[in-house]
This record gives sequence, C-alpha cells and structure tokens, in this order.
Amino acid sequence: MWLEPRYSTYGMHYASGRVLLGLTRGNENLVNATDISKIYDTRRLDFGVRFGANILKIQEILVTKVNEFGPRWTQDFHVYTTIWTSDGFTFLVDDEEVGRINAYEEGQMSSSTHADRKAAPFDQEFFVTLGVGVGGIRTFPDGTLSSGLEKPWKNVDAKPMLNFWNSRKQWQPTWRRNNGSMTAFVIDYIKVWSL
Repeated sequence: MWLEPRYSTYGMHYASGRVLLGLTRGNENLVNATDISKIYDTRRLDFGVRFGANILKIQEILVTKVNEFGPRWTQDFHVYTTIWTSDGFTFLVDDEEVGRINAYEEGQMSSSTHADRKAAPFDQEFFVTLGVGVGGIRTFPDGTLSSGLEKPWKNVDAKPMLNFWNSRKQWQPTWRRNNGSMTAFVIDYIKVWSL
C-alpha cells in the first residue's frame, strides 16, 4: 500500500517521493542468507518513505514491526494507519504506534534540488495505490533465502526481471502458504481524512 504523487513535480519515479503505508511480503520463510535473524517474510511489516532523483541511489527511511513468534501479518485483517502532518509521518497498526519519521526537521529528506522547500518532495498531492507485487529490485533484498532457496536474480543485474521470469519454477512454489493456499491481498475498507 502506497501514497504516490499525483504529479511528477520533482521528477519521475522516486524523485517525487513515495510513502509506504504498509508492506509485508507474502513469502512464509524469507530471511537473509547469512543472518537468518534478519526477517523479510510475513512476520515483518514495513512503513516509511522512499525518495531520490537517482534511481540507483534511492533513499529509504523505514519503521518496522516484526512478529517473530506471533501471528503472521497475512493471517488476519489489520488496520494500518498513517498520520501525515507538517512534522512528518506517524505509522500505526491496530492502533499501536510502530514509529515516526520526523525527517523534515532532521533534514533527511532535503536534497540540493529541494533545498528551499523543507518538506519536499512530500509537499504535494498524493493518491493511494494498492497492489500485489512480485520480484522487483527494492522489495526483495539481494542475499535472501525463500524457504531455503536463494533469490534467483540480483537487483543490479543487467536484466533482473528477465532473470526473475526465467527462474519462475524455483520461486513460484514459494507463493503457497503452509496450508497449500495461495497468498492473497484482501482489503476490507479504506478511509481517508484531510484536516
């Protein structure tokens, strides 16, 4: 779930910013290959912002909640809340605060192209985007294992999505849950307020 800019005021892609309203990967067992305590699967929920004019150097500020031993984020409905004010962003899940990003005053979001605008690129109109993604070069870090299988593409490959597609017999079975059902993204409702 994302907030994306209505217009590309500061440039295409992440130059005009993105707000991550809640992301969990559908894999049941996705971990770092060298440090399995780094969890990326359905136990992890990320919120945050991404921005940057250079597609290879996107800045990302995340707050994360991991249910290491509790239920998976994909097992039930949850209420994801983002509060966006002039001070930054506050992220909650089921009324529990996960974290805050006060990047405006910390200067984390400023760049030479936005130096005169403290909140840029988050000073414009955004819209909600919902979807299910597969593969990608930002969502799945290099050096991860999914159910013991190494990620079959590198984010910096010349043709990462072609390598992803050519390895579909390896990764497609990881989309099934332990009970055999396919991973799905089910939405009950969406509410938006502006004050």
